[in-house]
Amino acid sequence: MKLFRKFSFHTQIILTNTSLLLTSLLIYFAYLKLIANTNFYDNHQQLSNIIFWVVMIILIALIDSLLIEKLTIPINEFIGYAKEFEKINFKQIEKEMTNLDFIKLSKAFDGLQTQLFQTINELEKRNNEVIILNEKMKQDFIDKRNLVSSISHDIKTPLTIIEATIHAIKDHIFSEEEIPQELENIIKEIQKTKTMLQDAINVYKIDLELSNKTKFENFGLIDIITSTTDSFKTLFEKYEQKLFLDLQSDIFIDGDIKQFKKAISNIILNAIVHSPKGNNIYINIISNKNCKVLEIINTGVNINETEIINIFKPFYQTDKSRTSKEDFGNGLGLFISQEILKKHNLKLNVLNLENAVKFYIEF
Repeated sequence: MKLFRKFSFHTQIILTNTSLLLTSLLIYFAYLKLIANTNFYDNHQQLSNIIFWVVMIILIALIDSLLIEKLTIPINEFIGYAKEFEKINFKQIEKEMTNLDFIKLSKAFDGLQTQLFQTINELEKRNNEVIILNEKMKQDFIDKRNLVSSISHDIKTPLTIIEATIHAIKDHIFSEEEIPQELENIIKEIQKTKTMLQDAINVYKIDLELSNKTKFENFGLIDIITSTTDSFKTLFEKYEQKLFLDLQSDIFIDGDIKQFKKAISNIILNAIVHSPKGNNIYINIISNKNCKVLEIINTGVNINETEIINIFKPFYQTDKSRTSKEDFGNGLGLFISQEILKKHNLKLNVLNLENAVKFYIEF
């Protein structure tokens, strides 16, 4: 039987049965030679032949049943394997198959298992990416919805002031001397509303502009910082603040230079606005472990720890009593900066230092 193992299942059955029939014939001829001239054979020739072939048929049937049972063992193993495979319960076939048909089937199953396993892993990976993207889109939608809600709420205040002032002027509540000042207040409220609406529009333009990758270019961060600080020279002088730059090495970025400059400008302006007169502002580029870090530090102030978690929310403003300046903006600056940096796969962080606040970005 070992000789037949290299053949396929059907070939083994045919060869085995053929060999059994040939063996039966040889035994039959030997049987005839032994008893052909005996009295029993002469008297019972037909009966002896029938008995012989009945015995041989029974023997052949027994041998066939044993052979088939042995050959069906790997088939039963494959049935069990296929059931586990159906459950996506991948496992290797531990028994070595000797039959060629089963070896081929085993290899086919192994190949299918490997491909299916790789496909499922890829689908799980894509599914996780879709889940993350869906959560991000949901959060963006919530942020935009909150932004619209905040805009509608915050615009009511200046409009109410403008309306009340105009009615007061119309009803001659103010004297002739007071009217110019009240008109000036109306202009300030109108300007505040215009700024608020423009910033809100800019928030929606971020997604539109940064989705156009063709506008992306490679630029250095030092140029952004120096040009921005130059534009704020009059503010530094107005609030008697000193600027210290420590730009050890440049950081090159692929992105939208216009939007990125807006993000850095908002952070620096926030430092100017929330640093009391006569204090210092530090802008540093330093190497930190495996990355470079941009730091913008304004001194003479700290942020309440309960406010830090809200500082990047739209229209959120910290305690105005920390500074005597009037240039507070409308609470969208840091939110816009954070949104722009997100589109560049970066994050704006904030940390309280001793009598100072540090905003920083890790590259």
